Amino acid sequence: MRISLGRVRVRRRPDLESAHALSLLEATLESTADGILVVSTDGTITRFNQQFIRMWRIPSDIAESRDDERALAYSVEQLKDPEGFLKRVQELYNDPIAESFDVLHFKDGRIFERSSKPQMVDGEPVGRVWSFRDVTERNRLDDLKDNLLTAVSHELRTPLTAIVGFSSTLERWGVTMSDDDVADLYKRLSNNAKKLQRLVGDLLDFDRLARGLVEPKRERTDLGDLVTSIARESEQITGRHIRVAADDVVVSV
Repeated sequence: MRISLGRVRVRRRPDLESAHALSLLEATLESTADGILVVSTDGTITRFNQQFIRMWRIPSDIAESRDDERALAYSVEQLKDPEGFLKRVQELYNDPIAESFDVLHFKDGRIFERSSKPQMVDGEPVGRVWSFRDVTERNRLDDLKDNLLTAVSHELRTPLTAIVGFSSTLERWGVTMSDDDVADLYKRLSNNAKKLQRLVGDLLDFDRLARGLVEPKRERTDLGDLVTSIARESEQITGRHIRVAADDVVVSV
């Protein structure tokens, strides 16, 4: 006797499938580093993640009300340009299929990138999805990098000019110079080469810092000693004596 067993398909009940889809949606929303807000066409907040609440510092009673107008009224008070913010929001609500990207500046110095896309169901807009990304630290590092590059580009010229000048002097007049003068030029060449090496090292360290490969480590530093050491380096480059009078001030840098 042969018994044949056919495949048995087990279909999930619609309520279980819906629960699974909802759970996946909630997990996805909470896993992102961006603040997410979803508003229906009638002005009701249908979804948001906790990152959105933290970023905008929304009180729990406003979040629980699901009222977009209340959330907007609270949020705009934090911005440098509340009128421009509200104007852009209204423009997007008036054009349900429009997409948008802009940058928001807060009174406390924070900077958010804001993007918005329509929520579509069966080809029709049923709401709008807002996404907010905090780029404050990224912008700070970009500004710091730009300032550093500007400063370093100037600082690089000094040792490079000195190295080229001392090398040319040795090349042209080295054989006729005294041993003491030649030794002095070699010392200055070495000092400027070391300074150049430190500057390049600082640039590489900053690049690693900007990419998150290393963490800054603060150390207690005597500003008087720091100024004195800088003056000594300048003396070696210029050959001129610099008198320094500095108080002992220790800070963490």
